[in-house]
Amino acid sequence: MNNSKVAIIGYACDEGVRRNNGRVGAKDGPNAIRKCMGKLPPQSIDKGNITCENRNLEKTQEELGEMVAKELKLGNFPLVIGGGHDIAYGHFLGINKAIKGTVGIINLDAHFDLRPFHNGGNSGTPFNQISTLLKAQNKTFNYLPIGIRESSNSAELYQTAQKLNVHYIPMEECTLDHIPKIKKTLQAFMDEVDYIYLTIDLDGFSSAYCPGVSAASSMGFQPKFALELMHYIFKSKKVISCDIAEMNPVYDEEEVTALLAADLIKTICKCVLGIG
Repeated sequence: MNNSKVAIIGYACDEGVRRNNGRVGAKDGPNAIRKCMGKLPPQSIDKGNITCENRNLEKTQEELGEMVAKELKLGNFPLVIGGGHDIAYGHFLGINKAIKGTVGIINLDAHFDLRPFHNGGNSGTPFNQISTLLKAQNKTFNYLPIGIRESSNSAELYQTAQKLNVHYIPMEECTLDHIPKIKKTLQAFMDEVDYIYLTIDLDGFSSAYCPGVSAASSMGFQPKFALELMHYIFKSKKVISCDIAEMNPVYDEEEVTALLAADLIKTICKCVLGIG
């Protein structure tokens, strides 16, 4: 991917959070992050924001999918910043359209986001929607969530994960001393797929580092843990796309969440472009 550009796409939408009865405000997340990004490598291009007009979440996700597919077909690396975690379904629509081969989804998150979507999607349903999409296409759903918090997921969601053959890493194991074991799990997962889509939900971090999210909790992983895993995942050379979800500036404190998101973006750019 060294010859590619990083295409930064803002997903200025929190309609999915509103539908999920969460704390709205994430629609302003992309611009809050941009304010803290500083100077990025010249190989990165900012494609502006996709906005959710008339609360039409589905249309917004389709628009995101079109943009992601276009950038992938150009040989670029889409880096989508949001916005609610419904970003993931729109993002995957584009990946599914542009990429031939098996895609594994790695999700750094406190939530499975496998809720049922009988009455439309929301920020808690994207991976169930992806699973349903792939099943209709006779494709395998390869999904590894890291950081699952028991208090944030119902018994029904654990049952759904089991039904979909989703293995996960609980929040209790997301510590620096468990990283060698987690890397083995990651490697086994990555070996089974052709490509990786990495999605990072900022609410997976402890609120000590990320207060500005739609669903904050003091129980979460620390930045060093996430960075260690990110570097390892990118070393696979299989990562084709990434997003950062749930930046909610309404609840941020002295821009600490936006600054962390900006640091994650810089790390991703360096990994993709082979800088440093």
